[in-house]
Amino acid sequence: MMQPKPIEFQRRFDLGSNISSTFDFLKSNYKPLLSTLWFSCRWVFIIFIVAQGAYLYFAGDLQSSLTFQVGLDDDNLFKSLISILIYFISAIVLFTLAQATIYEFVLAYQRDSQTFDRKAIAEKAWGDIGTYLIANFAASLVIILGAMLCLIPGIYLWPPLSLVVAICVFENTSVSNAFSQAFKLIKDNWWETFLTLVVLYLIVAFMGAIFQIPMYLYMFASMFMEISDGGVDNIYAIAADPIYLGLQLMAAICSTILYIIIYVSTAFIYYNLNERRTQSGAMSRIETLGN
Repeated sequence: MMQPKPIEFQRRFDLGSNISSTFDFLKSNYKPLLSTLWFSCRWVFIIFIVAQGAYLYFAGDLQSSLTFQVGLDDDNLFKSLISILIYFISAIVLFTLAQATIYEFVLAYQRDSQTFDRKAIAEKAWGDIGTYLIANFAASLVIILGAMLCLIPGIYLWPPLSLVVAICVFENTSVSNAFSQAFKLIKDNWWETFLTLVVLYLIVAFMGAIFQIPMYLYMFASMFMEISDGGVDNIYAIAADPIYLGLQLMAAICSTILYIIIYVSTAFIYYNLNERRTQSGAMSRIETLGN
């Protein structure tokens, strides 16, 4: 059986070809990619989901208490604060680890598009997780500070700094060098990169909204039944409804998984910018033809 032609990363992409190549890559490799991500991120992902579920439960209970003016439960308030702290810490580690794992998967794919060693990919992602966490934290901090000073600097910094972790992985370089390289790569290509990222985030946001439809349908149905029964004062009790919380958690899980699309596309963005600057992919193809 003839093997499908591997998707080429080291070439130029415009906005349309970036998005189409992203979905082609996911369509062809979703099984090994998801398997590798689960192997690498499973424990952090489980902690993330449990912490998020706990936060939604305790926060919903607190909201109901405030709504019905029955007084705050100090124990629930403490549990809510602890769960949200664990949630944020695990979210930072999870999203950073997912990025590193996907980028290492892309490197493995370029070496051999048919065979993937999940353990080796996970070990490489975990091996430099400290560097990637620092890179993500520093990039996020600079973007936030830029947005706080004035919205425009934050917007300007977003495209280049979104590439920092990718550069750390693909070029095996330090955080400081990755920052410098990001601005070199983005030079003369800021608008194209910005528009590509905006379109991607809009696509992911739209897809995430679809997964929230069951939650909103259940919420409006519950509120309508309460109003029909004359229980207007109880319509906010849904905040602590286990079915509603379950649907809310499922929507959040699906929205988290959708970030895979953004990280894969970021890999294509990096190689597009690198190819425009170095033409390494074109030179490699010429050498291959020469041989």
